[in-house]
Amino acid sequence: MKTQMPSIDAAEATRQTERIVNSQLFAKAKRSQRLLRYLVDAALADPPQVVKEYTIATEIFDRDASYDPAIDATVRVEAGRLRSRLREYYGEEGKEDALLIELPKGAYRVVLTERGEAREQSTDIHRSSTGSGLGPATGLGLWPAFESVDTLARPDHPTNSIELQKGGKAGQWLTDRRTWRYVAPVLAFGLVLGYAGWRLARVQLPQSGSRSVAVLPLKNLSGDPAQDYFADGTTDELITELARVPELRVVSWNSVVQEKDTKKSLKTIAAELRADLLVEGSVSRSGDTVRINAQLIDTQNDDHLWANSFEGPLSDVMALENKAAKEIVSHAQVGGQRLASSPKIQPSTAIDPAAHDAYLRGRNYFDKRQARESAEQFQRAIDLSPDYASAYSGLAAALQNEAFLGEARPEQVLPQAMAAVQTALELDPENGDALIARGSIETAFLWRWDAAERDLTRGIALSPNNSYGHMMLSVYLDSLGKTDDAVRQMQQAVE
Repeated sequence: MKTQMPSIDAAEATRQTERIVNSQLFAKAKRSQRLLRYLVDAALADPPQVVKEYTIATEIFDRDASYDPAIDATVRVEAGRLRSRLREYYGEEGKEDALLIELPKGAYRVVLTERGEAREQSTDIHRSSTGSGLGPATGLGLWPAFESVDTLARPDHPTNSIELQKGGKAGQWLTDRRTWRYVAPVLAFGLVLGYAGWRLARVQLPQSGSRSVAVLPLKNLSGDPAQDYFADGTTDELITELARVPELRVVSWNSVVQEKDTKKSLKTIAAELRADLLVEGSVSRSGDTVRINAQLIDTQNDDHLWANSFEGPLSDVMALENKAAKEIVSHAQVGGQRLASSPKIQPSTAIDPAAHDAYLRGRNYFDKRQARESAEQFQRAIDLSPDYASAYSGLAAALQNEAFLGEARPEQVLPQAMAAVQTALELDPENGDALIARGSIETAFLWRWDAAERDLTRGIALSPNNSYGHMMLSVYLDSLGKTDDAVRQMQQAVE
């Protein structure tokens, strides 16, 4: 790799570093400040120091000697954040600065160049990083084109950096999530997801030929806006029930929620969501009673195919959702033709109303990317109902999200997340969300590729409307060069 270090004045490099760390963008980013100063000092040393991930973890981020990069992603996450902040700084506050400081992917080593030399430097970096590995083999290019994952995984690799391995796209998520709005919650989980979505937005997706249904957000008729989470959660659970029917393409919650409180006509909404059938309705609860109203509309002919109300105690809310889903499927038809197969919807049992309420609150926080609050609510649901399998899978996802978003150290939360997955599967071996949570951890943190593929594939089969599962499987397939399969999975994620 070509570097311009010999021509850079050390005093000017130090001044530029302080200019950056004192900028508005870096003012409150103490970890990025410390890491930048450390890497610049290492680059200016004579001879320049080779910085290892372990060294950064113990000397900069106060990790002890037991630090294990296979479990703790702190350094990779912080390097990604620093890389993104530097890019944003030079695009805004530092756009006139003469000296550029960059952190290329590939090693924990900064590159300093004069602005006039930056274009040539960037070209050299690109050339040095595209000679082998995953990049040239992948159609969507979701992963950086450096060395192979197997090579980088070796302990004796000179950079000792797993920033380049799958799961190391933290900085990309922080930068690109503003342009990726299709997969809202899980991803919050997905530090890789923003980048994947950004790339896919530039790929022409084929139109699905499946019969499709969209469940529009049920209106909250309780009279209390604070109860919106209950209406939204009921909608999401109804979507999950319908997604078990193989003949239906069910539009995900992440897509339909954007139509909440819209004034558009049903025909316009159906066209935007590419849905043949729409379900709309309302939900209300009063005391210990819940009532769900729903109707099914064929948008092609503007025919009202079915309508019904379901009322019962809160402890039976999931049974009511189950019954509504069965009736919707039994009346679903497009162009006068009913679905050929019978509904494959699992029976539901009574549930503790307080536990279910905590579970819905947890999902609501999860959608808002409030990982810690989400985990607290899922834990509360478990405390109230220790046999609540879905609460365990929700807890696993929320804890993983805490690690991804830097709210907790991976070694603090991931063992608990894996334990929650295990409990969820013991209670419900068909819990697809639990398998997807485990497959995501195996992909992003443990690099157990075969296990990840098995869990993600099985999890998606059981929970076909789990957007994050489709996204993670898409990224995995793309890394193998299976572009067409990756695009199909990504399409299902955004739909």
